[in-house]
Amino acid sequence: MDFKDLYEGPRFEKRAKRRKVNKLLNIGIVLVVIGIVFFSYKLFFGGTEQASTEVSSEKTITSAKDLPAADEKEKEEEPLEEETNTEDDTKETTEEESEVEEVEPATKETEKTIENSEDPNVKETIVNEAWKPVGTTQAEPHVATYDSKSTDWQEMMKALEYATGLTQQDWILWRIGNGGSPNHAQGVVSTKDKKYVYRVQMEWVKGEGWKPSKLETLNQVPAEYTGTSMNSTNEAETSTEE
Repeated sequence: MDFKDLYEGPRFEKRAKRRKVNKLLNIGIVLVVIGIVFFSYKLFFGGTEQASTEVSSEKTITSAKDLPAADEKEKEEEPLEEETNTEDDTKETTEEESEVEEVEPATKETEKTIENSEDPNVKETIVNEAWKPVGTTQAEPHVATYDSKSTDWQEMMKALEYATGLTQQDWILWRIGNGGSPNHAQGVVSTKDKKYVYRVQMEWVKGEGWKPSKLETLNQVPAEYTGTSMNSTNEAETSTEE
């Protein structure tokens, strides 16, 4: 019988038990650590996710509450836009009415009366009540002067331009002279191609100058004026009727 084997047998069993106990302890420690880690994760990260979910829910609820307010704001703004459009339409209408009111006097100024004439050379006779004196720089008492270098002559030319719509560069002046009294004058002009011929009666308005009183559209230049025109200064001085 070997006493050495008897001695080591119990010791071996004790070691085996001790190893088993240590192994169990180690497993227990690992489980405890795993449990601590798991619950710590749930505690910290689970709480954060829950808080985020709650914040998102609150935002959703807040947004849902704000929607009616936004709708109400839009509804309030729509009448304002309608009122603004109404004001703009009213303003435009007022401006259009103003323009019409401003145009009406011009229309009245262009009103004219067409008269018949017994003169076979007269195509049309026009009397425009809106004609006004052309203005003057002359002092009273006025004396008609048929001198092409005089101020009175130049103002009579302005009256002819005013009545006919022609300019001195556009016309041939056939006659300018006495119109039946010291305060009345008569002028005959035509376009340079003689297609349009006009005879203008004018009267002197005290302090205001010559004013056209009648415009006659003629079929042709009167025969008594066809021999010469008054466009040159010399012809004007020799052919003027006073």
